Amino acid sequence: MQLFFHSQGTRLLLQFLRTRRSAFATVFALNIIAALCVVGASWILAQLIAAVFGFNSVRAAALGFPPLPASRLLGMLGAVLCIRLLFDYLKGLYQSRISEDFVFTLRNQAFEQYLYADTPGGERRDVGRGLLRFSGDLDSARRLLAIGVIQFAADLTLLFTGFVLILILHARMAIITAFFVAIAWLCLHRINRRLRQTEKQRRSRKSALLAYVNRSLLQMPVIQALNRQARTRQRFLRKSEKVRSEVRRYARQAAFSAALSHFFSQGMLLCILASGMSLGVDADALFLVAIIIMAWRPAFSRLLRTDLIWKKGFLSIEKIAAAGDIRTPRHALPKTTPRQLQLKNLSLTLGGRPVFRNLCVEIKVGQTAGLFLPAAGGKTSLARLLTGGLSPDSGQILFDGDDVEQFGRRYRRKQMAVVSAAFPLSGQSIGDALVTENNTAAHDKARQWFERWQELFPVLQNLSYDEALLPHHPHLSGVQQRLLQYLRAFLSEKPFLILDEPFDQLDHDSTRLIQQQISMRRSGTGMLALSFRPEVLQFFHSEQTIEEKDSVVW
Repeated sequence: MQLFFHSQGTRLLLQFLRTRRSAFATVFALNIIAALCVVGASWILAQLIAAVFGFNSVRAAALGFPPLPASRLLGMLGAVLCIRLLFDYLKGLYQSRISEDFVFTLRNQAFEQYLYADTPGGERRDVGRGLLRFSGDLDSARRLLAIGVIQFAADLTLLFTGFVLILILHARMAIITAFFVAIAWLCLHRINRRLRQTEKQRRSRKSALLAYVNRSLLQMPVIQALNRQARTRQRFLRKSEKVRSEVRRYARQAAFSAALSHFFSQGMLLCILASGMSLGVDADALFLVAIIIMAWRPAFSRLLRTDLIWKKGFLSIEKIAAAGDIRTPRHALPKTTPRQLQLKNLSLTLGGRPVFRNLCVEIKVGQTAGLFLPAAGGKTSLARLLTGGLSPDSGQILFDGDDVEQFGRRYRRKQMAVVSAAFPLSGQSIGDALVTENNTAAHDKARQWFERWQELFPVLQNLSYDEALLPHHPHLSGVQQRLLQYLRAFLSEKPFLILDEPFDQLDHDSTRLIQQQISMRRSGTGMLALSFRPEVLQFFHSEQTIEEKDSVVW
């Protein structure tokens, strides 16, 4: 029960149910009617058997009903079964819709949170593994809503109604029934609590195995080059064996829990009948109690398993809710566009190797600066750091003198456009990759600029704005990709432009034309060029100087 009141999972579930109040009430009512049909069918069937075989102890005298002929009872039974068929269909239809809407909401929310999560790229690996496991988590969340909430509410109502009827018929029988239900629930609760611990351990083992497989696949060339296949396989087998042992342990505990729930649901009827006979309860009253207990059996069995469904379901919802934990800015965002970008004593270390130390750069809108970095000397890492993909070891990034960390990485990315091979085109089509906002006005503007660039750059003339953009862009040459990256950056109209090897992959004519485009935009953009070629950086001359304390690590 403690997990049921957990803040994040409960908040998500209640928020969804508030938006689906009418649908939830409809499904709840359908569940109640279907359960009453089960009780009615059982009672009519008992009267039909009594009428056919001439039994007297199972008549409806206890309720004051006159004996009915078998033909009428047969017709009543058929009508109740048809009604139950209709309501079972409607119940399943509405229940599946609500459950799928819940899964749809969770899936979209988790993916949206992952997209907008304000975390460095290196901190997202656990999130990515969580997204890969969403199919099982979403199925547990679906079962939580369908069985743990909707069906549970209907079953609990049915049991409460039956208990009231038993209390009216015989008070001592009601006390015995309540005692038996409490004992059964306590036994299964203890077993299910151990099951939850096993489930957490099982998921942790599977996550570790998946992470090891992903890491091994990425390092496969190194593993093969060093002949480490046998060692890698042995580690995989050890981790896989741990997963198998946890799965088997979970299966044993789950099977015992399911068998015990069936035992209690079946044994309750035996216990009640034996208690009624020993107490000398009236036969008609005892018969009605038996009918109620038999109608209870499916609901009682589901209620005994609900604790486990709660634990697994809320565990999955908690994982989904935490998958893309958005870190909101601690301060209000500036109302004006920043005019100055300052890198103050930035230092970065990757894989134990220093990339740069105490780097200081200051750029204002309308100024350009060129930073010399050697090949494999941190140009792409600096571009990723500026846009929030990496976190520095020390130092600050300032907009107009304010530390950008207090505003969040999303705000930082809105102020910087990047032209780099590490920031490829992304979208379903070329036009989709060029726009930052998916609306008609943005596409009209991008289409006009694309057509102008086709006239300016002949290498783009064989492309179309609506052409599909294939993964890894095999249909685009390096020149075309770099030109489209420039066009995307210029269309974004962001105040600062980061250029990683500005003229890489461009031919002579394209380089000259791009230089003209850059010169046209000097006045309205602050530009920082990163390159290891001094002749490239000469183009980005500026009165602004770049201070390098301890210099860049070559």
